[in-house]
Amino acid sequence: LILSLVKGPVRLAGGIIAIAGFAFGLISVSPDIHVSETSKLVAYKNADGDLTVSTRRSERFARDVWTRQHGYAAHKNDLMDGDMSSAQCDENACRLSLKGQNISIITTLYNAEEECAWAHLIISDVPTRKTFRGNEQCKNITVIDRFDTWRHGAHAIYLKPASIEIYRVSDLRPKRPWVLSYA
Repeated sequence: LILSLVKGPVRLAGGIIAIAGFAFGLISVSPDIHVSETSKLVAYKNADGDLTVSTRRSERFARDVWTRQHGYAAHKNDLMDGDMSSAQCDENACRLSLKGQNISIITTLYNAEEECAWAHLIISDVPTRKTFRGNEQCKNITVIDRFDTWRHGAHAIYLKPASIEIYRVSDLRPKRPWVLSYA
């Protein structure tokens, strides 16, 4: 609307900025995995690029934000209910492979050490530090547990064949005297 009201070089500059903004929107990359600030909700992009959520029962606000970020009106699958062909789930954990990385989403510590032997990344909604401390198989595993999300907020995970990049809310939050730091 504003571009139609102005004339000359301002109109041209505004048009160029609008086109550049549209182009940046098309090339933005969304995370491969989202972990909520309470670790109770995990969402990931499956092989088809569809967003899959771990549950529809909790964290409705975070789930709705993630689905809008991925361009969906509603999510399509429910990982923990077992209707995903890309994940192998039981009552204690779900295993999936994305972009050459093995990811384990655990809900209990029953088979946690077994998951260490298989996974490159473990996401847990229960504290895992005591279980994994001193375990040789778990030393080189990236673990995001309940205490990580409690200290650092939600996590966005980008998977690459040779690495895992993790961005946390606390990394982006400005350092202010009234913001608690648990690092």
